[in-house]
Amino acid sequence: MGPAAQIEHGKERLARDVAAMRARWGGVKGEAEHMARSIAVAATAAFAIGALAAALATRSRRRHRRTWW
Repeated sequence: MGPAAQIEHGKERLARDVAAMRARWGGVKGEAEHMARSIAVAATAAFAIGALAAALATRSRRRHRRTWW
């Protein structure tokens, strides 16, 4: 294999390596975005449940304080 063929082979290999690296990075980036979205959804759900529990507790407290007689 002559020098020109070696250079061409090196370019092809580099192009394949770069493509593989980009594919891996895209996968990692996609997983990170998915995880961030999952965490955001879980945090929103936890906040909503906490707010609902606080509202119910407040309502329950008010009901016990009232005297109807």
